[in-house]
Amino acid sequence: MNKGRLYREGQLAANTGGSGNIKHQPSSSTSSAEDVTYLKQRLDARDQANKELKD
Repeated sequence: MNKGRLYREGQLAANTGGSGNIKHQPSSSTSSAEDVTYLKQRLDARDQANKELKD
């Protein structure tokens, strides 16, 4: 199981320097809470879309 960070579209590219090295990102409980909220919203939207397809 991959336990790495999840990135939003475009976020990974924004976190790389000119040399292609990934910039260090300190962990933050705020960003983690925001990530959880974002992922829950995406799951809810996916579940709703799946439900509509079944109806």
